[in-house]
Amino acid sequence: MPGGASPPAGAPSVRFLPATRSRGPVEPETEEVTREVAGQAAHFLEDGAGPTLFFVHDLLETAVGFAPLVRELGPRYRKIRIDLPGFGGTRVAEGWDYSLASYAEVLQAALRETASRDATLILHGFGALVGLRALSEDVGEAARRVSRVVLLNGPLYQDGASGLLGFLRPGPFEALTTLPPSDLPSYRRRLLRRFFDPTYFDERHVDELYQSWRASGPQTLRRIAPKLGEMRGQLPKLRASLERWTGPVHLLWGEEDPFSGRDPANRFKKEVPRAKVLLFPDVGYLPHEEAPRAVSDQLRKIVRVARPPAALPPAKSSKDPTALL
Repeated sequence: MPGGASPPAGAPSVRFLPATRSRGPVEPETEEVTREVAGQAAHFLEDGAGPTLFFVHDLLETAVGFAPLVRELGPRYRKIRIDLPGFGGTRVAEGWDYSLASYAEVLQAALRETASRDATLILHGFGALVGLRALSEDVGEAARRVSRVVLLNGPLYQDGASGLLGFLRPGPFEALTTLPPSDLPSYRRRLLRRFFDPTYFDERHVDELYQSWRASGPQTLRRIAPKLGEMRGQLPKLRASLERWTGPVHLLWGEEDPFSGRDPANRFKKEVPRAKVLLFPDVGYLPHEEAPRAVSDQLRKIVRVARPPAALPPAKSSKDPTALL
């Protein structure tokens, strides 16, 4: 068991085969690409061919965070993962203001530059705020390229934003943003708290993720911190943007998420009745890393592309999602 951690009370007794939890049956060849978008030299990870899946990451992660899910999906999709400005390989141009509007502008430009029509926009955490802001402002070419939105866990409501982004407060924020470059154990501990079951914590993946995040992530968090109140205040407008943008909306949600507020999936279903909501039991805030096979199975159904043959037979798991009708 990684790090000697013990499974929490109530953890599932049947799990996915270890080889399929985070290292999928296909290892796609990933290409690193830099493109000029909205005045930023944006860094992308791209692989595969077929329907476009466009991924937007959270504050404590980079494009590398989606690697377990990308591996599980295999090569039958064109998977585009952007490093948002100030994260991973995307450095910030001088004078950039770190506002949500500016992040949305970069995403809009990236969609116009890279995504074919009928793209699926997959948003996690802070990436959900960026993606919804992009759709709320752009009913033009970028929005027309997005046929469906998939929301993974994130701060859709103000109580969730307060809890999830609470590490930007003095104390936990200062501890995080002053991490020395070699302080991988502290980063691991912070990410581990976002898992429900620590036995699924893939240390090799987290090590790779930290190497991509550490160069500019802490400085970017310091810049974003003063914008936190403004971002929280925009949440009702961002959710309302889904009334204007009328494509399919899906929530693939880890049910054991302590960060995203009180029962956000049910609240969202009432507010956006057309949304399809699937809850993953015994999964925390990072479903794409804690249960990549379960998430990839649902993405295949959403995009309606047949699943490629697996190298190993799928194992039964209590992480099969339940639907809110």
